Amino acid sequence: MAHADFRPPDYLSLQGNVAENWKSCYQQFQNYLTAKEADNKPDTVKIAMLLNCLGPESLERYNNFEFTGEEERTSYAYATVIQKFERHYLGMKRTVFSRYQFWTCVKEEGRPFEDFCTHLQYLARQCDFAETDNMVRDKIVFSIKEKPLKERLLREDNPTLQKVKDLCLVFEVTQIEIKKMNKAGTTTSGNDQSRSVAPLQQVKKKKFAPEPSKRICKQCGSEHRPRQCPAYGKTCHKCKGKNHFATVCRSGQKNKTPHKTS
Repeated sequence: MAHADFRPPDYLSLQGNVAENWKSCYQQFQNYLTAKEADNKPDTVKIAMLLNCLGPESLERYNNFEFTGEEERTSYAYATVIQKFERHYLGMKRTVFSRYQFWTCVKEEGRPFEDFCTHLQYLARQCDFAETDNMVRDKIVFSIKEKPLKERLLREDNPTLQKVKDLCLVFEVTQIEIKKMNKAGTTTSGNDQSRSVAPLQQVKKKKFAPEPSKRICKQCGSEHRPRQCPAYGKTCHKCKGKNHFATVCRSGQKNKTPHKTS
């Protein structure tokens, strides 16, 4: 029966946290064995597959392993080789540095809480804490910058990690909703204000527009606005002329001559 060509795991990295790298690589190799239906293969075959997947650096360490006592008798047993690698790589933990990374981890502004919490839990797994969940819980409380949330968490009597996570998530969602509501309210208020200001400005402009100047009209004898003379088109009863009233008719003045005395 032909087997599918499954991709083997990447070589074991000896950079960074080697202990965690080994755990991840070994888990991937176990899955690879199962996928290839090689779990029941002879130990020598599985050891060869393991060394091939771990890479040249791990092969060099395997060649330098010293098998003593019972180990020497079972040096070709797959379980013995795995145990040897685990003692070697798990002994390379840098606990102090891992804890330094954990306690100095800071939640950047804008970073989702869920993402920050997941990262903290990952760092905590490398620290060999006796009570990992409690350490993560305390670190979260210490890292909170929002005063209302910190006070709310401190009022809790020995809360679980899950309780702290739930409170932080609710607070985060609430803050996001408040910002959206405030933004929407500001936009609506601005639109209402602009709509109310425009008519007011029009009223003010109309109300306080300067009145056209008025003068005594020579055609009708009264004050009125330009081009609104009531005598326009009318006939003078005195001289029968057009466009003026008799009260201001000047025809008689033109015919008058000075009175001479003898």
